[in-house]
Amino acid sequence: MLKTLVASLAVLPTISAFSVADTISLDCTYQNVLDVERQSNSVTTGNFSAHVQSTENGIAGAIVKDAWCDPRSGLLSEMEISFACAIDMAGQRFSYTVTFNRLNSLLEQRFFIGGKLRLIYYGQCKVARK
Repeated sequence: MLKTLVASLAVLPTISAFSVADTISLDCTYQNVLDVERQSNSVTTGNFSAHVQSTENGIAGAIVKDAWCDPRSGLLSEMEISFACAIDMAGQRFSYTVTFNRLNSLLEQRFFIGGKLRLIYYGQCKVARK
């Protein structure tokens, strides 16, 4: 387990590896989803890409296709990258948070409908500089 963690840390870029105006690209896939209301877990697959613009002070912006992301909600640390986004679909606004663990590459994407947590997608992301 410790060898895997050390190997993962060696592969993942650290905050200091990014300059003031770098973009961190995340290619993410998810494998399962938890329906919070029903308390049921099911296998599902999908993917998305995100581009996080970093500065010395954290996140300057996040871009996910067809979504509006709020850079003020972002967190960029040695351990994780997280940000919040919203998307309008079928006349309703859905908001979600993306949390990427930089130590183990795990992804957690939480979807909120009407302000209530409804779904949590779990998966992994690969990091690449752009």
